[in-house]
Amino acid sequence: SPYIWYSNSGSDPGVWEDLSENGHNASQASAASRPAIAIGQNGLQVRNFDGIDDFFTFSSPSVSQPAEIWMVYSSSSGPIFSKGITAGTCEVIGFDFITGSGFDCLYAGSGLAEFAPSESFQVLRTVFNGPASVVERNGASLTLFGNPGPGGMSGAGYIGTNSGVFGYSAMSVGEILILPPLSTENASSLT
Repeated sequence: SPYIWYSNSGSDPGVWEDLSENGHNASQASAASRPAIAIGQNGLQVRNFDGIDDFFTFSSPSVSQPAEIWMVYSSSSGPIFSKGITAGTCEVIGFDFITGSGFDCLYAGSGLAEFAPSESFQVLRTVFNGPASVVERNGASLTLFGNPGPGGMSGAGYIGTNSGVFGYSAMSVGEILILPPLSTENASSLT
């Protein structure tokens, strides 16, 4: 079962409910910084992050590698990186959205893969497993670079920013799943 599951549902712009039964709801107390709820492709609900000050925070579960993150999104920011790091005090599994001079991220880390943004919705899958890490977009493998690292995930989490220090992501997000590794068959059924 997933560690975290933010789905394309919910009516409260200040809370993105975790449907995983683990209670790691993402929230934003400031009305001015809440991602807007909108209808995206195929009539599905999305959270629109404005790239200016919108973000969510959440209390992360303790997750060790191997682990997977799936995200259904579109973004006008770019390029986009999938991340994991070897050491440090920041969260160490996740995605970075790079805009101009800074980092906008779901989590922080050193690089695994880089690819261009897309205005159409994409399915991004990253398997964090040290040197055996894999990044896929819409089922196609992406070239890895840098050190994926062995780090896990714990503490405070952010969606739409790297703790507000380096910037914010202009993106629409329909779903985020953080879960243990899937079998090849189960992963294929999700893409």
